[in-house]
Amino acid sequence: MQAMLPGAHVHPPLPGTHAVLSGTQPPLPGPVAALIGLAALAVVLIPFLWPLARQFNTMAHEGAHAIAASAMGLPLLGVTLKQNGDGISRPAADRAGY
Repeated sequence: MQAMLPGAHVHPPLPGTHAVLSGTQPPLPGPVAALIGLAALAVVLIPFLWPLARQFNTMAHEGAHAIAASAMGLPLLGVTLKQNGDGISRPAADRAGY
């Protein structure tokens, strides 16, 4: 049985859902961690890879802004991705004008 904080309750999972998670992940195996580190180093050191990685990062970032705006019910006016890796998501202002 896992140690719990005083007053904490663990509820059984609902039928058809996942089991209760332990809250921690097992350590990453050393060779896998080394490969991830080498891949990150290659992206930073190889000149044409860093701008490409920056574009993918901007796409993911601005996409998350667009999803958040849609989840809040704000219509999206557009997403702009620039060649230099900058980007902007333009949700329509809400009724309060923010």
